[in-house]
Amino acid sequence: SQAYTGEVMGTEYREQAKIWKVDVTPENGYGNPGVNRFRRHMAFLEPNIVVIYDELAAKKPVQWNWILHSIDKMNRTGDRIDVKTSNAMGSMNLYSSAALSTNITDQFYAKADDWLGNGKKKGINYDNQWHLKADTSKPVKKARYLSIIQINSLESGVQPAKVIRSNNTWTIKGWIIEAQMDPEAKTLLKIKDDQGLTSFVSGAGSTELLHQDKKYTVNKRN
Repeated sequence: SQAYTGEVMGTEYREQAKIWKVDVTPENGYGNPGVNRFRRHMAFLEPNIVVIYDELAAKKPVQWNWILHSIDKMNRTGDRIDVKTSNAMGSMNLYSSAALSTNITDQFYAKADDWLGNGKKKGINYDNQWHLKADTSKPVKKARYLSIIQINSLESGVQPAKVIRSNNTWTIKGWIIEAQMDPEAKTLLKIKDDQGLTSFVSGAGSTELLHQDKKYTVNKRN
């Protein structure tokens, strides 16, 4: 993959860039971005919670963007982002090591162009969709993001649970989530339930796992 070199290898994309009159240059977002680290840790907490913990580092200060897309409308509800479909509701709380500037829009960065005509042949309309962009308010070399996502069926009538934060610890529906948000410290994501039946640990700062009163040594990882 050439994803992190920024080099556009495909001839068809280069030809399309010419049609769009877009120069494949660093000024237009192409080229090596200088990213040293992008590591994503994910956990699914039954029955309906997804935790995503991102560790990011670059050679020089950059403005980091955390982006979420949705076909259905996004709404702000306090400190949550909610999306309701025909049969379910998704809710997300997003946190970062740096102050964030967030924006929600129903416009694409570049308007969808059915340049091959395949969509028109199949009767497909390229309607606007919804997009969230959470930027670090100033350029930084390192950043951490933590997102807690809940999915509930509309039929169940269950509303999103409140996420409670205390420093680097979050609690939600009987789950305790600990995430190291200091970008200069070793990464650490620890999750356990309040009954002591389930435990999870990930990151370079993890040394042991405590599960049902037993300690387990964790293999070291950079």
